[in-house]
Amino acid sequence: MNMEEKADWMLLNCTENPNYYDLVYGIYRTMKWWLSPRMMQMKNYTFPIGFYHDVRDNMNLDFFTDGLTPVTYIALLITIARYMFEGLFCKPLVKRLNFTVKSDGEKFPESLWKFLIYSLMWSYLYYLIIICGKYDYFHNPNLTWIHWSHKIDIPFDIQIIYFVECGFYLHSIYATLYMDMKRRDHNLMLMHHVVTILLLMLSYSFRFYRFGIMTLFFHDINDILLEFTKCNVYLRKRNGRFYLYHERITEIGFVSFLISWCISRLYWFPFKVMYVCGVACVPGAYYNGAIFYVPFTFLLTIILFLNIYWFYLIALIVTKRLIGELSDSNDIREQHHANEKKTK
Repeated sequence: MNMEEKADWMLLNCTENPNYYDLVYGIYRTMKWWLSPRMMQMKNYTFPIGFYHDVRDNMNLDFFTDGLTPVTYIALLITIARYMFEGLFCKPLVKRLNFTVKSDGEKFPESLWKFLIYSLMWSYLYYLIIICGKYDYFHNPNLTWIHWSHKIDIPFDIQIIYFVECGFYLHSIYATLYMDMKRRDHNLMLMHHVVTILLLMLSYSFRFYRFGIMTLFFHDINDILLEFTKCNVYLRKRNGRFYLYHERITEIGFVSFLISWCISRLYWFPFKVMYVCGVACVPGAYYNGAIFYVPFTFLLTIILFLNIYWFYLIALIVTKRLIGELSDSNDIREQHHANEKKTK
């Protein structure tokens, strides 16, 4: 960066140990910097013509030309695989386990399926980010902008996880509508899946894939623990008995899920992804052509708000358990839906 660009950096006054105030105020200051008269004059920006030229000059179309077909096939294969898994494997398994509560046997296949597929996807992400060492953006998040270009090629091993995750969330839209149990946050789940697909497509097309794999890495681990815990919730009552060890596993799993949620989604995600993307490296990123970090950061913010809302639901479960209003560890979203069905 030249001296003027370095001055921009100093004005943003970034920190190596940000908190939520630094994040919120930092995004506000970077937006103010991005919309400053000098920046607007330098960009010679007019809407919508300027926006169209920005998209034309910076967006890569390879996701739409080369990625849509494999993503569609992957979504179709995942859907077929789930129907086969639930019909050929889970149906006889549920019959053999002899669930005391019928609804537990109906919900168990969904959680078991999601536990397995999230485990596979997160294990691959763990290999990419932690084990192989080529994409060490977890320990060194500032590396996400090193040698960055809006025309950089996406490595094949990252293309694989992008297409699989896109296919999975495309399948998840169908599953939320036609396969999964309806819950209180049904519409939010649909919005989450749509926003996630948009984030994956945009991060791929504008070469923000380094932030993309980090976002997936921080979120998929919670889904593994959630579905594992729910499986044990359903397995407690079988054959007319109550299995205490599944209750203990449920309690450990729920505490682990709560801790991992706070660490990965409410700490690592906002500060290792959002702060680096939307605040810390903005001037250097902009001068290198990363002009679409603004809408990308906006979509990340939607994900963060969803995480905070779901944390509220988790905290509600804990509170109800502590004061004795909830005697079971079932998902309160499912409880709400069950009450609606009884009312009807």
